[in-house]
Amino acid sequence: MVSVKRVFFLALFSVLLGCMEQKSSDLKAVFTVSGSTNPQRAAEILGLATPASATATTGRCARCHGEFKTLDGLSALYDSTWSAYQCFQGDTRSDEGRAASVRCLAKRNSELSASDLDAIDNDSLPAIQKGIRGLKPSDLGFFTAAVTTDSFQSIFKGNDDIYTSLLNDPWLRSAAMPKGGAALSSNDFQTALDWIMEDSPEKERFLTHDGPQVCATDADTFIGAKMKAHVERMSTEGEGWMAKNQANGLKMFGCDSTGCFKSKLNGKDVFPLVNNILSGAGEVRKLYTLSNERSTFWTRSSADGRYVSYGSKPNSIIVDLSPVLTGKTARRIEIEADYDPAFTPDNLSFIYQGEAHGTRFCNQSMLAKANLSLIDFSSEDCSSSDLKVGLYQGLGSSLDNGEIMTINGGFKSDEGSTLVQDSAPLFGDSANIEISRIRQSDSTAFEKRSVQKVSTPFIGNWMLSPSNKVAIGTVSGSTNQKARHGGFRLVLTDAIAGSTLPQSYTDTNTAQLCVNAGEKPQVSFDERFLIYYAYDKQTTKVNADSGVANLYLIDLLGNGKPVKLTSLAKGTYAQFPHFRSDGWLYFNLYNGRTGERQVVATDAVLKAAQ
Repeated sequence: MVSVKRVFFLALFSVLLGCMEQKSSDLKAVFTVSGSTNPQRAAEILGLATPASATATTGRCARCHGEFKTLDGLSALYDSTWSAYQCFQGDTRSDEGRAASVRCLAKRNSELSASDLDAIDNDSLPAIQKGIRGLKPSDLGFFTAAVTTDSFQSIFKGNDDIYTSLLNDPWLRSAAMPKGGAALSSNDFQTALDWIMEDSPEKERFLTHDGPQVCATDADTFIGAKMKAHVERMSTEGEGWMAKNQANGLKMFGCDSTGCFKSKLNGKDVFPLVNNILSGAGEVRKLYTLSNERSTFWTRSSADGRYVSYGSKPNSIIVDLSPVLTGKTARRIEIEADYDPAFTPDNLSFIYQGEAHGTRFCNQSMLAKANLSLIDFSSEDCSSSDLKVGLYQGLGSSLDNGEIMTINGGFKSDEGSTLVQDSAPLFGDSANIEISRIRQSDSTAFEKRSVQKVSTPFIGNWMLSPSNKVAIGTVSGSTNQKARHGGFRLVLTDAIAGSTLPQSYTDTNTAQLCVNAGEKPQVSFDERFLIYYAYDKQTTKVNADSGVANLYLIDLLGNGKPVKLTSLAKGTYAQFPHFRSDGWLYFNLYNGRTGERQVVATDAVLKAAQ
């Protein structure tokens, strides 16, 4: 049966893609749909169902894309896949047909301006290249699983090879799925594509959720005695990284005897105030504005606050803010990586992830070299090989010996511009994590010493506190077999024995913080405060100019209840909050209407601690 949505999109694209007006039955289309489906096998391929046959393989898509397990998530996958599908329906045996397909794909870039789209229609090669190089996986739908195939790449051939160079660009690596595993076989890709393109018949069979019913009400919030004792040692007793860095004389960026971020040049603030952001006391200062680029996934900063890092295309960026103090432009350092930056709390090292080089650590001291403009990991300051830490890693360092710990498992992605409203986290009974311990044997060599695998049923999005003594996960709870946010679970890492977590949600080594929405929690350097951001819940799908995301703060020495830190207007998003050593909080301020993204700093948490 042909769905209503399918008819709508077909009608829409017959208008938009006049260059492909011929009937596909008369042409040689790159991809076709059979019209018949195998729901069970398709669900297995996507990772939504356990294989019915012992010899069948199961897919990994839903491990990283938990949203596929929801009706909204599958609907979004259908929409993006159906839209991209139209780009492959012309006669790609001819140069004209292949060029039309490339132009169509370029226009799938959701961030192009009207003038860019017009230029693509006029066959402008720079505009086409811009469109292709900026493609996100969400622009391609399920065809991200086909970008490395000959069929997909064939449309870039011919036409005197003017498009062939695009096949060697980073966008292809970034768009390719699945990450960290073998590509789908042609049969598996076709089976899944057929199912998706028919709007996933019988999908309800695969979308029930049996997560724990914890945090059914706010009254379930709990902070165990041993967890609270740890927080007291790190904060009030001064044993955490905040106190240690202060004792070691770590100089905080932008601070002098008068305070932080109050410098002036020619009578003007070096770091301008940003008004109408906070719900309570404190101030917000603008540190940096991203220009002519789109950040991907989270932003992180060094312990001293001098360096700000984020994913981007074609290379990620580390920004050195120090030149701004003297009226110069912030120094940008490109890095051959894709996403997931983090800095160690001792201000000595940083990590990046990517398809080209895998997981790499480098000494932070290399960033101070004035002539450094590109990091390709060939320097002796960086690990010489892939340390193979999973994506979306949390990171902390031992207060005793500086040993680095990472934690990674299932995760729900947020690239910062696509998700504009709350959605439930989805992690299953088989969810697990890997805890890796990494040490430098000398000043340059980073070495993974051990890996511990731990079962974490229904919990993902794991992070670590700076001391690596607290692991923080997001619970995928349920009510009436429907997924919902089950709050944040905190576990002392010393209490993770063998391959399991403490079973009880009221174990004295744990805490359960009940929130009804929340992304990417981070803990302060004194381990007293937990910060996160949450998108507003919406009854219907909204655009970027209608959603909103705010920051929320939880005092772990208090009652564990969240306090709203920001109060933003619709179309504005506070995202990716993280602490520097002295308690100042950095976060992204994203304008969904204009696309502008700023990195800002606030002392609001310091005010809350007083």
